[in-house]
Amino acid sequence: MQLLQHLNNRQPKVGRWVFFSVFFLAWLITGFWERVFMQKLESIYKFVFASLGVSNNMLDGARVGGITTGSSGLVVMSYGLLYSLLSLFVIHFYFFRRATTKIAIGLYCGITVLFLLFKISGVILNLEPLHLVSFRIKAIILSPMPIILLIPALYLVSNSHKVAVTK
Repeated sequence: MQLLQHLNNRQPKVGRWVFFSVFFLAWLITGFWERVFMQKLESIYKFVFASLGVSNNMLDGARVGGITTGSSGLVVMSYGLLYSLLSLFVIHFYFFRRATTKIAIGLYCGITVLFLLFKISGVILNLEPLHLVSFRIKAIILSPMPIILLIPALYLVSNSHKVAVTK
């Protein structure tokens, strides 16, 4: 805790970039070894369910567009939460502004709500196209694309007042 206070109080730029580097590296590793992380999460859930005496039916692979995915919804949602949190930490420590972080959180929450709406609608209405759309939205959330798009976009938004003043 003292190291954290030292990095934030005495040398805020150094601390900020140290945390950014750590979260960026964790984000890259998590994305690169996605399958390994999902397998570990699945084994953890199986152990927990076995310890509690609960059925492992929730860990069966889901069917999307005629394709059986290797991981259950619970495992994918857990991994998605981890990956999204790491992405938000990367964005937060890159900009180090609350307003920018709030915008990024709002965008991630909006995309997640959209995913859930399509997923639930597909289940209720039993429509395969809605399942496919939710699958594609989930693929966007679990890809580096939001970071690749959000960092330049948020940078432009945060510096738009500087451009307006200099003109």
